Amino acid sequence: MSIKTPLGSTDRRRLESRLQLRQLSFGVGALCLLVSLAGCASGSAEDSRRFQHQEAEQEQVLAGAQATQLAEHFASPTSSPEPSVTPHARISDLALASSISGDGSPNGTIRSVPAYATQTVYAVARISDIQPGQVVTAAWRNKDGTVLLSSEIAPQPSASPQWISFPVQFGQVLSPGTYSVAIFVDNDLLESLVFQAS
Repeated sequence: MSIKTPLGSTDRRRLESRLQLRQLSFGVGALCLLVSLAGCASGSAEDSRRFQHQEAEQEQVLAGAQATQLAEHFASPTSSPEPSVTPHARISDLALASSISGDGSPNGTIRSVPAYATQTVYAVARISDIQPGQVVTAAWRNKDGTVLLSSEIAPQPSASPQWISFPVQFGQVLSPGTYSVAIFVDNDLLESLVFQAS
């Protein structure tokens, strides 16, 4: 059987010292823990700032590259202005006629001409895109291509189609055979028509 004795002042001081020592060691441990956490936290914040800065730079570079690619992809190539093109005269109809109407169109088309004819025969052409200063020529040729007769007209300039007629009287020039009439604009052949003389 043990007998409890009241604590003396010495024992009480020892006990209080131990308690203080424990509290002190607990406080020092907590302080060390806080210091190490603070160090980790400050390192993480510093790292975080550094990484954010790097990411911002990468985003700027990426955005710049994307903008450049988009601009290159969708930008229209620089081109020099195209030279203006003068339209070439075109012929839509060519016929032989024994007479013409008031607007120059054929009144009665024919396919052959009497040999040694003394009456007037017309080569009638419907031509568009006549430019200022252009001359239209009708060349009457034999089957070898030799020009027997020719005549020229300087019509009014017009983009719209217009009838142009070339009257001719062959007389003794037109013996029986195959002939043609060719229409030129400034030495460019537009069309030719073959006909017979009988």
